[in-house]
Parts: sequence; structure tokens; C-alpha cells
Amino acid sequence: MIKGPRGRPEFSISSSLLPRLHLVTRPGLSLSLPIYSLLTHSLSFRYKTNKRLYPCTNLPEPKMLFQSSIFVAALAGLATASPIESRQLLGGTGSTSKEFSTGGCKDVLFAWARGSTEIGNMGTVVGPPTSNGLKKAFGADKVATEGISYAASIGTNAIPGGTDAVSKRLMQQTLTSMSQKCPDSIIVTGGYSQGAAVNHRAIESLDQSVKDQIAGVVLYGDTQKLQDRNQIPDFPADKVKIICQPGDAVCLGQLVVLPAHLTYGVRADEGVEFLVAQVKAKMAAKKAKRAAEEAEKLAQEVKRVAVEIAA
Repeated sequence: MIKGPRGRPEFSISSSLLPRLHLVTRPGLSLSLPIYSLLTHSLSFRYKTNKRLYPCTNLPEPKMLFQSSIFVAALAGLATASPIESRQLLGGTGSTSKEFSTGGCKDVLFAWARGSTEIGNMGTVVGPPTSNGLKKAFGADKVATEGISYAASIGTNAIPGGTDAVSKRLMQQTLTSMSQKCPDSIIVTGGYSQGAAVNHRAIESLDQSVKDQIAGVVLYGDTQKLQDRNQIPDFPADKVKIICQPGDAVCLGQLVVLPAHLTYGVRADEGVEFLVAQVKAKMAAKKAKRAAEEAEKLAQEVKRVAVEIAA
């Protein structure tokens, strides 16, 4: 921590590079990082007090400072994740899940894209509790959760659309594979932070048949909420729920990570409730369709028998 002349635990990092990622880990301590600092190292450092801005001469190298900030963000995410419940310890979803790719079809298939720098392919903040909520609602043996193993690097947040083409393609491939291999399954998806952007970019250009099989999408701390006008382009708005914490600047279209952005674990139940309702509605619709088809078959059979009797 860098302290000013009066010992204030406060510093800022300035650069001419744009865009920037601003990370506030707690009141009075903030980091302002250029996205591409690892590539350029063209940084100037300053610490500030209430009145003056002082140059710093004894700061760590830019790469070290950048990596340290990611470590701080990761710790903050772990600290604010939902408590580990007994069902998680007994086979629930952890920071990595590949239940579809390794186990095949289930009644419900859940695809998830974690936030930037989160560990595994599910992260820790809100992915696992959302998955476990679905398993609690429908049964662990009825739900297969698949984390999208995209890079989740910070720099790709600055790309138009909020993520890169590789990440988009990975999620598209997963959703398409789910649809093709498991046509009778109900698909739901979700994402947090950059993972929400991955959902936007992947789903908007899916084949219509795959879109139709997706019952619901829940997005936490959505980096594309403002840009895409509270929806996923070319996808039914009533199938999407965007959850934003009060005070989360990311939901306002800014790459500014405030404490609120790291607390979505407390909103997991809200996301689960939406997805469960969407899945149940889809199940009811499928049941009604099957009943109608059976009724039509019966009517045709009655008609055939009547014709034979009349003859």
C-alpha cells in the first residue's frame, strides 16, 4: 500500500492509455489501471492526499502492480461469494464444471460464463450458487452444468461488444452442441460481468433452432446492459433477466469495478428463481404439446375406425 505524507492509504495510477479499468477494493483504496499496461508498460505513478499530488519513486514494476491488482480482485470475489453450503460439499458445483461434456444429456442443461479473472470455468462469485440452486430445484441428477472455458482476461472487456470472438465462439459451440446432442433437453444460460457479454455476443447470432431451445438467460453485473438496451439483440426479452446491484458502475456501461460488483452471490437466489420459472414454463409447454399430439393421433385413429365401420 502506498501512503501519502499524512499516512493516508490512498493512491492512484495515471496513464495516457485508454480505456482504463478502475478497481476500488474498499473505501479509500482504489486502483486505476490501463487495460493494456502489460503490453506497453507506459505508466506514470502518483499518489495523492487531499491537497497535493506527489510523484512516487519507489513503486513496483507495472506488471507486478497489475498482477497484484488482479490478486486483490480475486480475493475480494472470494470474500463476497456465497457461503459454501452442504450440497456443494456433497457433489454440488464448484469453480469448475464439465457435466455436459463429460456426462451427456440431462433434463436441464446450464451453460455459464464466469467473470474476468475468476478461477476455473465457473468462478466463485455467483456461478456455483446459481448452478446449485437449479440442482436443488430439479434434482442434481436432472441438471448438467457446463462452464465455458474462455480466457476471461481483463483486456477483452475493452473490445467492442465486451468480449472477443474466441470467447463468443466457445459459448456458441457449447450451446449448439447441447441443442444438437440433446434435442429434448431444456437449455438455460447465464453469465457474470464479462461472462454476461459472452452471453450477449454468443446468443444473438445463434441458429434460430438453438435460440428456441433456450428457456432463459440470467446475467449478473452485465457489462453490455446499457449498450444493448437491457436485452440480448435478436432474442426474446422475456427470456432474459439482468440483475444489477445498486452502486455497480459496470451496469452503467463503465469499466469501473466498485465493491458492489463483487457481491452478486447474494443475488443468486433471484437468478435461480427466474431460471426455475422459465424451465417450468418450458416443461409445461412441452407437456401440453405432447398431449395435443396424442389427442390428434387418437382423433385420427377414431376417424379411421369409423370409416372402416361405415364401409
